[in-house]
Amino acid sequence: MFRILVIATLICVGFCAQKDCGLWNDYRFFDSATAADVRRCLAAGADVEARARADTTLLYMAALNGNAEKVAALTPLHWAAALGTAETVTALVEAGADVNAREEGAATPLHWAAGLGTAETVAALIKTGADANVRNKYGMTPLYLAAGGDNGETVAALIEAGADIEARGESSWTPLHRAAQNGHAEAVAALIRAGVDAKARDEYGVTPLHWAAAHGTAETVAKLIKAGADVNARDNFGQATLHMAAAYGTAETVAMLIKAGADIRAHNNTNGHTALHTAVRYGKAETVTVLIKAGSDVKAREKISLTPLHFAAAHGVPETVSALVEAGAEVNARDVYKWTPLHGAAAFGHAETVAALIKAGADIRARNKDGKLPADLAKNNAKVRNHDIFRVLE
Repeated sequence: MFRILVIATLICVGFCAQKDCGLWNDYRFFDSATAADVRRCLAAGADVEARARADTTLLYMAALNGNAEKVAALTPLHWAAALGTAETVTALVEAGADVNAREEGAATPLHWAAGLGTAETVAALIKTGADANVRNKYGMTPLYLAAGGDNGETVAALIEAGADIEARGESSWTPLHRAAQNGHAEAVAALIRAGVDAKARDEYGVTPLHWAAAHGTAETVAKLIKAGADVNARDNFGQATLHMAAAYGTAETVAMLIKAGADIRAHNNTNGHTALHTAVRYGKAETVTVLIKAGSDVKAREKISLTPLHFAAAHGVPETVSALVEAGAEVNARDVYKWTPLHGAAAFGHAETVAALIKAGADIRARNKDGKLPADLAKNNAKVRNHDIFRVLE
């Protein structure tokens, strides 16, 4: 009996595992097809230039933003480029597949290989005549798409094939902008080795370092700084890389930028915020600590004279309030409307913050431009009005 099972298993290896040619030009065929499967189905009459099956799965519909027309325009080579191997790609091209065929979005198989496939499939397509600088309908090159994935080998293969490392895509981003924004260190490194401009700006004046500081990783930030990126570059709105890191990045990234020479006292052009204002506003406690230790001005004023302490009070972060006060912040600083931090904490109903400010010496009798006391503002907010601290304000 065992002998029969072994023989049956061996037979099945040769026949049962063969891909169903009825699934030709469907992701279910190419996700594990071999070159032999491709040649067998072609010999059986499969169309090398066929367009995708109408019932192609929702998975790939979703991957293509639900664009049924785009899915329906895919050729077998598109599927093989994204899901197959270099051997399946080569087998299709040898059978007459158009290596530069376009789907509904004008993407070629190389676009698909660059975005979803492997360095080997990319190399196979290039070897068979794929255009390394072709653009889809959105102006994106294969290299631009590859930079969005953390595959340094794919990026390197495209660069070696002559891909334009400065080719612009959406919002005039370069491949380096895309790699930096996604925090893909390998792709960033490959582009830097090829001599990409680390100071390139998009249509809004944003550099790759801005994006890496905000959404990337400390590793990508370090690579860009080493490549000569300007740590004090400002975009069209006056936002420096440190502002971006303070708002969206990590304390580690902020520390790295400061060490590289970022100006901790710089104000942006939009509202005059410093990096410390920004970090407090976005609730980045660790970043606030890093900035204070680095010597940020805790008394800095923005366009309407708000200090970082005003923001901490209004957002109700007693720990940050205490940290700023300990660092020398003026607890009774007034903005242009004569609001003190205590006015803000009372108005927004932050009882614990109100308590922290009073403990630090906040003037409960300070009146704003409208003559309102903190207690007057607290009366409009049940969170403070019904709290024990309200009796202290009165």
